[in-house]
Amino acid sequence: MTLRTHLDGALFAEHLDGSPPPVLALHGWGRDRNDLLAPLSGRRAVSPDLAGFGSSPAPPEAWGASGYADQVGRLLDELDLGPVFVVAHSFGGRVAAHLGAARPELVRGIVFLGVPLLRLTAPGRPPRSYRLVRRLRRMRLVPESVLDAARQRHGSADYRAASGVMRDVLVTVVNEEYTDQLTRLACPVAFCWGEHDTAARVEVARRAAQLVPNSVLLDVVEGAGHDVHRSHPDRVRAALDRVVEAAG
Repeated sequence: MTLRTHLDGALFAEHLDGSPPPVLALHGWGRDRNDLLAPLSGRRAVSPDLAGFGSSPAPPEAWGASGYADQVGRLLDELDLGPVFVVAHSFGGRVAAHLGAARPELVRGIVFLGVPLLRLTAPGRPPRSYRLVRRLRRMRLVPESVLDAARQRHGSADYRAASGVMRDVLVTVVNEEYTDQLTRLACPVAFCWGEHDTAARVEVARRAAQLVPNSVLLDVVEGAGHDVHRSHPDRVRAALDRVVEAAG
């Protein structure tokens, strides 16, 4: 393995020697380039620290998944590596959906792992107490610190752990959904999902598989949770093999 810097220091990536075809690994929120190494064993692969994670600096503004996909596309251009097969977990799968739709010439196939690609229900309203503090802040009756404290109380663990532009990135991406991108994917696509994934329920994978033009596998791993790539790397490798086979 070799860690290299790319795009004038904007992105760090681990390079793995192994058998072709090349694979791009896109990790989840709060993770880094090492998170998907197990299922990539023996493969030629590049695994970047997405902007704001690991060694890579944060983006200059609150990107959505499309901004991340643009940067990853430029990484592949710089490496002259495409087209690649993409293995993407959670947040990384959001990026992969945009990359495959916007730059199809770079992507030969995708394996999605526990990705919140679709909303199953309408987003719920924030608690009344938080809405009140937010309203008071808009009226300038309380300082920003009071609103920030309310956000900390009511936000998710990821939200509480994030700060600065990365908190704004998180807010942006959790409000996105990817129906349009899924319907535009021209490559073979596999879904490998933990049966007990609570971050992205199995129903998300089932519905997403119906939207992509070339879904080749929906593998629901019994007993697994959100980190199916950690608990069952063999199933992820099998899903990747299936996509490679389908791409011909």
